[in-house]
Amino acid sequence: SYLKANAHDDSGRIPYNYSTTVNWQAYSRVMVDPATVYNGADNQFGEMSDADRATLATYLQKSFTQKLETRFASAAQPGPGTLRVKLILTGAETTT
Repeated sequence: SYLKANAHDDSGRIPYNYSTTVNWQAYSRVMVDPATVYNGADNQFGEMSDADRATLATYLQKSFTQKLETRFASAAQPGPGTLRVKLILTGAETTT
């Protein structure tokens, strides 16, 4: 019920978005789950190897964790005041 059509995406890669009000002061810790790779038929990896996808997912999880830990303390398990982040890598393109 929160999703709305994304009128600002000309690429077609982000067809929906949502925005809600968040009280960030309520969170003092963060738990970042291991990033997963989306392998559905509509993934956007092209000919990228599974090994490269896994490497990107690891990089994604590490990058998010490092950045979030500059603001929140790290948490090993869910609990009150803990922000839980789940990351799903849906595609990637090579660049020059």
